[in-house]
Amino acid sequence: MEESYLVVKVRKKYESQESEIKLPLWLSERDKKAIITAIKKDTPILISGKQGPTGKSYLKNMLTRQGAKVFEEWKCQKIVLNEIIISELL
Repeated sequence: MEESYLVVKVRKKYESQESEIKLPLWLSERDKKAIITAIKKDTPILISGKQGPTGKSYLKNMLTRQGAKVFEEWKCQKIVLNEIIISELL
């Protein structure tokens, strides 16, 4: 089965040359734009979603092969800080 891709030219932060990245056509326009922006800014990408075959690992592997910093949420340790601690820091 041949996969169809959108090929986008991006210039990463602090790099002088543009490079091409491939994105799967099945991504939403919002997600494509978010990925392109993250790659340009050299910002890590965190992929999450419901358990099951939704394309998370496929997208992670595809973007990683192209030089993006990508992680799947289930492989990360999430720390949530909701308590205000300003008084303890003074």
